[in-house]
Amino acid sequence: MVWEDHFLWDDSLTGLVGKTAIGRVTIDVLRLNRKPLKNLRRALMAIGEHPPKLPPIK
Repeated sequence: MVWEDHFLWDDSLTGLVGKTAIGRVTIDVLRLNRKPLKNLRRALMAIGEHPPKLPPIK
């Protein structure tokens, strides 16, 4: 599975958006957009650690 096929970051780069049914269900089931995780992503952005660098698609 390729991450970019199923997910993208929202405009704030703190929330995930599902591009496919698999992505949307994964986000919902794992609660990947809950407030503590979005706050963590904001903190990581402040120190240059978010969003993650993805390897190039081969």
